[in-house]
Amino acid sequence: MAKDVATTSGFLANLPEDVRKALALVGATEIDQVHDVEEMTGGWQLLKKDAKERLVGVNCYVVKMAFNDSDYGKVAGEATRKFVVLHILTADMSGRYVVVDGGTGLYEQSLAWCEANGNPDGKAVHLPRGFRVSKYTYTDENTGEESPASTYYFD
Repeated sequence: MAKDVATTSGFLANLPEDVRKALALVGATEIDQVHDVEEMTGGWQLLKKDAKERLVGVNCYVVKMAFNDSDYGKVAGEATRKFVVLHILTADMSGRYVVVDGGTGLYEQSLAWCEANGNPDGKAVHLPRGFRVSKYTYTDENTGEESPASTYYFD
């Protein structure tokens, strides 16, 4: 449920400049409500990085698949990076998750699935075994530094 918040020009004046500019771009001159996260997301929980682990071996459905472009981590002269946003619903209806992936796992599999079958808008893709994970050691080619890494796949 929305909660009322005082709408004063002083409040806006205390926001960081980049936030004020973003608000101005969309024509916002005041903030009149604060919403609960549950209300804003409809109960969908964003799974970050290794939190995707909770879908390993879990019977679930991809109920929405959206492809996007990103400049995040882009190196000069490199093509725009792409990523997929997946809305995942567990088969027992106990979990609603948003998964973002731009790598060789879920993104590449989603892209291949859509190329073979068309975009699944309005249809659920059943993953009876959920995700699987490949854990490995990543070596930075510039520094030689090693770090643990994971790639998630549809199983």
